[in-house]
Amino acid sequence: MRFQPSFSEVTAIIRSDRRFAPICGRDAFIAQAAPLLVDEPARCDELAELYASLPEPHARTMIVDLLVTAGSEAAQVALVRVLAQTFGTPADPLFLVLFRRLALLERPTAAVATFAREVYFDSQGKLWIAAAHTVGALIAGLARNGLGDAARNLAWILGSHLSSTSNPFIQTALLQALGLARRLEDLPFLLAFAGATNPSVRRAAHEGIEATRRAACTTADEAWTAAETEDTVPCGRAIQGLIG
Repeated sequence: MRFQPSFSEVTAIIRSDRRFAPICGRDAFIAQAAPLLVDEPARCDELAELYASLPEPHARTMIVDLLVTAGSEAAQVALVRVLAQTFGTPADPLFLVLFRRLALLERPTAAVATFAREVYFDSQGKLWIAAAHTVGALIAGLARNGLGDAARNLAWILGSHLSSTSNPFIQTALLQALGLARRLEDLPFLLAFAGATNPSVRRAAHEGIEATRRAACTTADEAWTAAETEDTVPCGRAIQGLIG
């Protein structure tokens, strides 16, 4: 029987000194506690309220990790709520660390995509790079979650920005982001920079192409495994020809 802590036990650990850790370990505790947020969605709002009252980085990080691990719609609403609070604090270094956690969402929602888009447009420097990479990872997750329009919108933003800049620093970050998206539709952007003179840009393009190819191969393999009739074979061969 799986142990699941009560909500009062969860909040007690969040409030505790950073030197204190559950006997099972931090990661194991989060894995055990997250299902509680799925079973009781209202607890996500309570964690968001707790986040606002606890400025300690270790407490806020644990709250975000719990919400990301839960991954439910209610958890993601609360996640956007707490990150928006931190983003509104000028030069808060914790936001960079916490915002990157969005890339770990298995099935991100449209609300998360909208928030990530806002951060992408309203940031610069290291935070902008983190935003670009996070947006790329979210594109893949949105597609998994059946939110194709949201995924295409974010990919279009990255691709348009890439097409309009000559800055190698920005090009590299955007190519890395498109590589994380792993969409065959974005291959033209990646291929256009495969012969770039700047080594960082060229490497990012090649790594993105390879990541996209591997993802397409995995998708094709899964399709072939699930195939039950000969009618699906031509489709599989078409995919194989597309990815090389």
